[in-house]
Amino acid sequence: PQPHMLNESSEDLISYLSHPNGWWRQTAQKLLVIRNDASVIPQLKSIVEGNESLFSGWLGAKDFGIERLHALWTLEGLNAIDQQLLKKAYADKDARVRVAAIRISDT
Repeated sequence: PQPHMLNESSEDLISYLSHPNGWWRQTAQKLLVIRNDASVIPQLKSIVEGNESLFSGWLGAKDFGIERLHALWTLEGLNAIDQQLLKKAYADKDARVRVAAIRISDT
């Protein structure tokens, strides 16, 4: 079913950052940045710092790398990036996250 993201809380929007549909991921990210809700920053940082499941290789249903990527860009949009977080992102096993960290550190 189609989500009604405008009516959802910022915390609920975070769950869409790993959705298989790219439009849903990008819309959730955009709404989080527009809302400028600092209460979700700790949760987003936790995702970037490592949300890989022990069973993710076997189940394969969720793309944890894409979720970390969107969380990282959302934090950038909220001006909540720090050096420690970028260092962890540089070492991420997903190349998309490492590339984003390099691009973000350029600013």
